[in-house]
Amino acid sequence: RTRSGQELALLTPAEVARVIYELEVHQIELELQNEELRATQVTLEAARERYFDLYNLAPVGYLTVSEEGLIAEANLAASTQLGMHRSRLVGQRFTHFIQPEDQDVFYLLIRRPAAESKPQSCELRLLRQDGSSFWARLETTAERGHERNALVYRVTVSDISDRKLAELLLQEA
Repeated sequence: RTRSGQELALLTPAEVARVIYELEVHQIELELQNEELRATQVTLEAARERYFDLYNLAPVGYLTVSEEGLIAEANLAASTQLGMHRSRLVGQRFTHFIQPEDQDVFYLLIRRPAAESKPQSCELRLLRQDGSSFWARLETTAERGHERNALVYRVTVSDISDRKLAELLLQEA
């Protein structure tokens, strides 16, 4: 409540004491709210650090791919696996990194019913920016994104080149 100087001059000492008391109570409430906000901020910062560690420093590649096939997010491992800086990966068509002979494998993977909430997986060859390739196991889950309720694919990329090489050597033996 705002009062003009004239209105304040007309208050009795009891009314002035009541207004001061109300202001002190309000100040205490604001200080308590401020402390709660600070505690929440500390909690959020800790959660952000855990997210950074879990997502960005994971030993497998994580990608978010839009329904149109564009990379929306990538972690550091995916960036390293594909040989391209994360900022340059965003907006790239994911199929650009799939060996041409294996693109149907990925297409069939993402066309499986999204209603199946269980992860889908496949093995295929991915291309790095320098043109070299590696065998990868992809695990995908489809979900509705926050923006426009569009379908997005969460994709994990694990390098399985060593396992594929061992399988080849066993077949030759």
